[in-house]
Amino acid sequence: IKIHKKLKTIVPILCVYQYEIDYLNIKALQIGRMTILCPKCHAKKWKDETHRLCCADGKVVLHQFEDLPDLIKSLIDNSHPLSKHFFDNSRRYNTLFQIT
Repeated sequence: IKIHKKLKTIVPILCVYQYEIDYLNIKALQIGRMTILCPKCHAKKWKDETHRLCCADGKVVLHQFEDLPDLIKSLIDNSHPLSKHFFDNSRRYNTLFQIT
């Protein structure tokens, strides 16, 4: 925990940008593959990841999505001629539809 000087609040140290660290030259950390599945929600996890992070050990239950329309399915599974365009512009599409 670190006391933020300007805001005069206590914030976790992970949330505070530290100017003395050269972030651009930090080497990538290899954390391996997500090989573990949560037994409750089936989320992919790393070996030593806590079991409470994804679904609070089964306390949070998400309902299944309805089936996607065929057009959306084909865009996502790369079977549509415009799939590449869709993925290349996915951020724009997300922004466009986020308020509808």
